[in-house]
Amino acid sequence: MTYRRLIFSLAALLLLGLIAVPTAARAQVEQDAPNAPADIDTDGDGLSDADEAIYSTDPDKYDTDGDGFGDNFEVVNGSDPLNPNGPDGPNPGLDTDGDLLSDEQEAEIGTDPTKPDTDGDGLTDFGEVGFEPGSSTGTDPLKFDTDDDRLSDGFEVKEFGTDPTLADSDEDGLGDGDELEIHQTDALNPDSDGDGFSDGDEIDAGTDPLDPDDFPGAVDESVLLVEVRILPVDYQGNDYVGDSEPLPNVGLTVADSDFTTDATGRVVVGGLPEGNIAVTLGVPGDFADFLTFYGNDFIPEPRQHEGQNTNSTVVYIAPDETLYGTFYVIPADARGDDPAPAPSPAPQPQQPTTPVKALPSTGAVVATASTNSGVTLALIVSVGAILATMGVLGFARRRA
Repeated sequence: MTYRRLIFSLAALLLLGLIAVPTAARAQVEQDAPNAPADIDTDGDGLSDADEAIYSTDPDKYDTDGDGFGDNFEVVNGSDPLNPNGPDGPNPGLDTDGDLLSDEQEAEIGTDPTKPDTDGDGLTDFGEVGFEPGSSTGTDPLKFDTDDDRLSDGFEVKEFGTDPTLADSDEDGLGDGDELEIHQTDALNPDSDGDGFSDGDEIDAGTDPLDPDDFPGAVDESVLLVEVRILPVDYQGNDYVGDSEPLPNVGLTVADSDFTTDATGRVVVGGLPEGNIAVTLGVPGDFADFLTFYGNDFIPEPRQHEGQNTNSTVVYIAPDETLYGTFYVIPADARGDDPAPAPSPAPQPQQPTTPVKALPSTGAVVATASTNSGVTLALIVSVGAILATMGVLGFARRRA
């Protein structure tokens, strides 16, 4: 019994020792930082205020030594959170924000190693200043709008397609931001309407950079757009637009200049002066009938013109006007007219006939159909009589 009691006493002493040691260590920490509960992190750097008391860092500063790295980050990576230039700097291969730039590289550039996009422009720090060939946009990772065109670097690269390092990507004299927000022109095309004048020149001249008919020097000149369409064979309706098709590769003469309709059946002639303009379609008049119309966007009624509904017309065009004309071609066999009656055959001349002389009468009677029938009946009756007689004779002979 004494031996068994001794064993229980030793076990109790060992258990009391295991409990007392951690309690003493905790009391020492609380003595060093009596006012710092273990779960409070005032500066949000990942170190509790109690731990900051242990490392002598400032619990009110995320980065006590101001080297760009949080206190907890330096403690975890083995650097000195109290020495911004000490030999125990951060791990050169560490990338805290995952932007493919190491924290050491970001410290050299000046970007925030805890933010993948320091300037918030939509491009990562690495994307703006990547150290690998072709990995950089050439933009400033510390500037939201590198080229000062009022468009963020990320918007220009990812959505608009313009150059974030050039304020005027297409070099037409208008900034990218002005083209998008003010003029609605194409920031990647120096001549948005294709009239031969840059967007910037048109803005300076007061013309519309989105209207190909409005350009510098075109104020006193007019434009004629002629369309040629053909109707189907045997057409008899009145929906000329819906039932017709473009007629390409047809000659058209406008004011003594020759043109050919394109695949859409159109010809556009610019630089016309005010006055009467002759318009002739290269389709012979004996081949087809025609319907002709002229007008503009401002007057709903068709414009009167000479040679209406023929292949040769003359129409008035006003100064600085865009006039539209249409020729509808109706082939000759598609007019809807009734077909002409076929000509009657010419009467054949009759040959003269020689009179027939009457033959002298012989007293013979010409047999008719009724006479022939009577003869046939008589023959049948005779044959029947003969057969009957032969039968009677044969019967009489057998009786004898």
